[in-house]
Amino acid sequence: MDKPWKVFLRQIASKMGTTRALVSVDGVENSGGDVDLVQADTITIAPDDANNTITIGETHSARVDNPHQTTAALVGAIDSINIVNHDGTSAGTVNPNNNGDIELSEGDNINITPGANSLEISATGGTGLETDLTTLDIVNWSHGGSMPLAAFMNILGADGLRVRFLREGQPDQPARVNLGSAPDEIFLVAVKTPLFHRDNTVKTYHYEYLPGNVSLQDDDTVVRFGLVSLDIPAYRNYLEQILQLDSEDQLTILVQLKCDFIRDSSNGKAVDGSHASRIGASGLIWDGDGYVGGIRGRVFESWFGVILEPRP
Repeated sequence: MDKPWKVFLRQIASKMGTTRALVSVDGVENSGGDVDLVQADTITIAPDDANNTITIGETHSARVDNPHQTTAALVGAIDSINIVNHDGTSAGTVNPNNNGDIELSEGDNINITPGANSLEISATGGTGLETDLTTLDIVNWSHGGSMPLAAFMNILGADGLRVRFLREGQPDQPARVNLGSAPDEIFLVAVKTPLFHRDNTVKTYHYEYLPGNVSLQDDDTVVRFGLVSLDIPAYRNYLEQILQLDSEDQLTILVQLKCDFIRDSSNGKAVDGSHASRIGASGLIWDGDGYVGGIRGRVFESWFGVILEPRP
């Protein structure tokens, strides 16, 4: 049975031409009086009697200062990304922006393609080449060519076999280098010598390395290999004997530089062991006449022939 005051309110509403009247709000009753809506915390209440409305809102939507101190861990979001180098050392930390985002940027030769629930990161190739290396070029012999034995001995006793260092792709720009503490192990010159076996019925070859003095010249932009002058006659006689023993027209001389141990003085990078004169299919890469880049280190090799000629 309804309470008497509710029956009374209905009777009054009926007399006023109204079929229904507000009796309570969410179970809160105040017979004959008002029920107040009270705003608290971030809730706002805006009454509009003229339009018979009450607007209930909040003040958090426009705030960006994290008023509830919500952390990434609480919502399962990324807190930060630690970047680790290939050797295990840290390269730094990347933190999300105010929207919680970390942007991935495409570097050289990298494509990033977003999917519905995935990211595809792919490489577009790249040359793997560097454009700021030092390379080298022959000064006083011709690769694959030949010279008389007398001329070869004169070179070893005077100027020496010489190799110059250059900026890659810039043949007119000399580069200073450092040979380290063991230059005699870096610049090597060898003679291809025959060996006879089984009563001279089987012949093989090995390389005999010549002892020499290795030094830098021309403001450390040229390396020289030379013999001590007093040794010249003895070595000439020895090379003549090899030529006569082999019964060949010429003797092969092999020149090697171990470029892993030759460093550019300006940037500390190992010299590119390619022929600056573009001999062979080496790491010094050109696209037509345009220089593309090179690769650090490796062994530079060149060879030439020595011809036996009659002594004067």
